[in-house]
Amino acid sequence: MRLVTFRRGRGEPKPGALWQEHVFDLAGLAKDLATQRGTVRRGRGGFPRIVLDIVQGGEAAMSLTREAWEYGQRLVGQTAAEDLAQRRLAYPQKRVRLLAPIPSPSRNIFCLGRNYADHAAERGAAAAERAAQQRVLDSRDAAIRSLEEQGAATESRAGMPRRVA
Repeated sequence: MRLVTFRRGRGEPKPGALWQEHVFDLAGLAKDLATQRGTVRRGRGGFPRIVLDIVQGGEAAMSLTREAWEYGQRLVGQTAAEDLAQRRLAYPQKRVRLLAPIPSPSRNIFCLGRNYADHAAERGAAAAERAAQQRVLDSRDAAIRSLEEQGAATESRAGMPRRVA
């Protein structure tokens, strides 16, 4: 399961999951399931508001997420994509904007190109010049904005390690 944060139009960012060419609205699916069971009182059916809450929510949050994910997979096989979009349960990936999975991390992110020195050396830059040109993003918001501007926040880079500390 690939968790994402997505937005439709100018709406609020929502937690979701990618499956095939669909983006599941996990909160919508959880609410629909809770309504079917008669356990929803109001709101989103008790589903976390952001992906970070899913990650930090432990087994209870992951259980809700898995249930919504499995329900979404069943619906995609049985229901037309347009009907799912009208019910606000799943959308074609082309109709939503994927954002950084965790737009506001709880810690600062430090970004530094590990291979920067190699590229600078290839073009013949002196060591002092390479050090002066090195760019460090030390603010979590600046790092997220920079990644989103480059389109890297939602793409996996082959061979690049992923680590969340």
